[in-house]
Amino acid sequence: MMTSMSRWLVSLAAFALCVACAQAGGLAADAQLLSSVYGRYEVSTLRKVGGGISTDEQAARWSGMGACISAGLFQIRTTRIPNPWFGVEDVKVPMPDGEVLSPDFTIFYGVMPDRKSVRRLLVFERKSERDPYERLEVLDDGRLLDVYDGRIYLLRKVSSTCTKPGNGS
Repeated sequence: MMTSMSRWLVSLAAFALCVACAQAGGLAADAQLLSSVYGRYEVSTLRKVGGGISTDEQAARWSGMGACISAGLFQIRTTRIPNPWFGVEDVKVPMPDGEVLSPDFTIFYGVMPDRKSVRRLLVFERKSERDPYERLEVLDDGRLLDVYDGRIYLLRKVSSTCTKPGNGS
């Protein structure tokens, strides 16, 4: 019989294998998903779900920055990653009895709890890295969810390119 800790370790090993597969090119092959998420996003909803060290003012300022996702640039909040490497992971939910998703999933906070799986875009600074720098949940309707410092940011695509009108960035 598997204990909760054993199941957690198996889940962790499966995730590590998933990331290793992504870094070997297995998940990067999801070109259709990548091309669908490339673009400029604005934050449409900001929800506080827990403690964090950022102030409400910082969160509002970050919210106004939106995000840019392209083959040549990943930018969100004050993070800017030139030439990012992307992977994709699909996590089945609900978890077996006794298992809980980690707090870096929005379902943990009750957001859209009826989903059968969560698809996440994993953003790496370099292909050789094992841990993603950022994880964004990709919803079926093209919106993105980002959990950061006690808040959930819901982003909606406003353009298929990262260029903002008027400033060229």
